[in-house]
Amino acid sequence: MAKLQLMDTMPDVIIKMAEGNPGACSCLLAMLGKKDWFARVDPIMMILMLDEMGIYGSKLYMLWSDACDKDLSKMELVLRNYQLGHLKIDVIKRNLNQGRARPFEGLLSLEELFARPV
Repeated sequence: MAKLQLMDTMPDVIIKMAEGNPGACSCLLAMLGKKDWFARVDPIMMILMLDEMGIYGSKLYMLWSDACDKDLSKMELVLRNYQLGHLKIDVIKRNLNQGRARPFEGLLSLEELFARPV
């Protein structure tokens, strides 16, 4: 179940999503600062996708740090592959439930994803 609510302020969003994990907080701040998301999506939409997926705190940090090498472009690739049905949530969560997450394999590029009929 999603944690974020319509009336949450940006500090509320960061606190709820980070769950006290400083690495997750760094990830969220980096996400908010990124201005070149594919298709010019607002950064908060990417955070809302993480909320929908139920990825918070240490799992959020593992996704960003371990699976994506702290590269927001790689993280966007994971999120967009999930968003467009190419990567299932159970695969993502299984990866994040290991001691250390691994990079995801077989992801489609953003161009491939957005060129596919929905």
